Amino acid sequence: TCTTLPDGRILTMAGLQDTLGTNASIPEIYDMITDTWIELPNAQIDLPLYPFMFLLPDGDVFAAGPSPFSFSLNLSTESWSFVDFSPYFAGSAVMYESGKFLKSGGDTISVGISEAVNWTQVIDMNEPSPAWRGVDSMAYSRRNHNLTVLPDGKVLVTGGTVLYDTVTFAVFAAELWDPSTETWTTMAGMAEPRMYHSSALLLPDGRVFSAGGDNYSTAEIFSPPYLFKGSRPTITSVPSAVEYDDTIFVETPDGPDISSVSLIRPSAVTHSFNQDQRYMSLTFSQTAGGLNVVTPANANLAPPGYYMLFLVNSTGVPSTAEFVHLGGIPPVVVEAVASDESIPIGIDDDDVVLIRFDKPMNKPPIDALNINNILMLSNGHSWLDGFGDIGGAVWNPLGDMLAITLSTQFGLPTVAVGDSITPDGVTITDLLGNPANSPIEITGSFDPPLGVEERGDLLPKTFALFQNSPNPFSRGTAIHFSLSKKSHTHITIYDVAGKAVATLVDEDLMAGYHSILWNAPVSSGVYFYRIKAGDFVSTRKMVLLR
Repeated sequence: TCTTLPDGRILTMAGLQDTLGTNASIPEIYDMITDTWIELPNAQIDLPLYPFMFLLPDGDVFAAGPSPFSFSLNLSTESWSFVDFSPYFAGSAVMYESGKFLKSGGDTISVGISEAVNWTQVIDMNEPSPAWRGVDSMAYSRRNHNLTVLPDGKVLVTGGTVLYDTVTFAVFAAELWDPSTETWTTMAGMAEPRMYHSSALLLPDGRVFSAGGDNYSTAEIFSPPYLFKGSRPTITSVPSAVEYDDTIFVETPDGPDISSVSLIRPSAVTHSFNQDQRYMSLTFSQTAGGLNVVTPANANLAPPGYYMLFLVNSTGVPSTAEFVHLGGIPPVVVEAVASDESIPIGIDDDDVVLIRFDKPMNKPPIDALNINNILMLSNGHSWLDGFGDIGGAVWNPLGDMLAITLSTQFGLPTVAVGDSITPDGVTITDLLGNPANSPIEITGSFDPPLGVEERGDLLPKTFALFQNSPNPFSRGTAIHFSLSKKSHTHITIYDVAGKAVATLVDEDLMAGYHSILWNAPVSSGVYFYRIKAGDFVSTRKMVLLR
């Protein structure tokens, strides 16, 4: 089980270490920024597979099940505290409000070896002495089911089985739990059984997607009762990135009729547990043209990342969600510099635009097919030449700089100094998912030569040969490399027999990030490209498919 922490790191619990069933009892934390794992040996614990782990409002992590024993983990001290005991192995669990949890179904003896139960329990971890408390049982006993929190705060249970993972014992009817009454209501039945390995997740339109299960490669969509109560409220606009403990304006024509505003984190479902699902109701007030909505006070309440923001009107009908990114400072494009690396005659095949960010980015692949959408230019301009291509686009290893090499096949690209570049913040983010969407104006010059050598702060620190793009390829491909200093550079293409089929570069090149296009006038097959620049030698493989 993976749990997102307040700082964006990922806590990983349990799992098998080998085919003999040895449990991984030492928790580990993954840091995306440093790409490293940290063990917590003092927090060693033997939990069942896929434990129901949740981040608590105080920053601790709660193990709600499936074991009858519940614990909380203090990450600072690497110590566990016993919370409470409940007399069964739960089938699934969900956080239906900040610090409040529900678990239902499961087994009386051990997971999968006894007849399922219909019991339901809740616990409020905000209380001084939290304890599990029994509430209204489900109409159907079930295990291997899924719990999905809805925009109005209610919880939907779908799927499961009474005993064995067969159609004979499958539970088809859904049920809806209301936290205000703590009771279940039976809903419509599914068309297919959804048992072991099935999943369910909330869609942005308020419906629930239920799919899979052993031997069932199908999906179906459930429409909750609130979708039959009248027209939806609408969200006209909302900020794409928001900070903690802030007030944001949500534009809507339905402000006076809104009864609740909620954030729900997108899903990551497996083995009857949605590992990333979180629900949080937000305080708000009406204002001219919409709502002033208060964001969560801190990352303990809602760890950084993307959330669906819903409005629910007075009759209980939800809006279609808008995605917002919560927490973290969005990355900034520091500069975009045009550089002429060869002769001062305007744009040519050696010209580049170097885009620098203030932090490492997620380094999405960029090519001729997507560059105009990912890095949108003002003035209706394009990165593509008359052949619809670019020379290449390569990120430096750290991910804080992108070098775009231009191409001039059958016509020049229209990109120009003075154009504004607006990154697509959905595609280009920092390592915590904060969107990069701040515009930047292209400075520098394609004529006369500005030269990467004149920009020491943009120089790569190492020699490197990067993977060509696209790969595999059918028409042509760009080979990307970096030079930390001026070097005589050779790049040669070889076939699988070791025969040289093309020499792409044999000249002195300045330090910087470079890309060169190979049109590949050869037959399909595996090829190797080799660079020699001073003492640096490196080889990579590429595949040509005609």
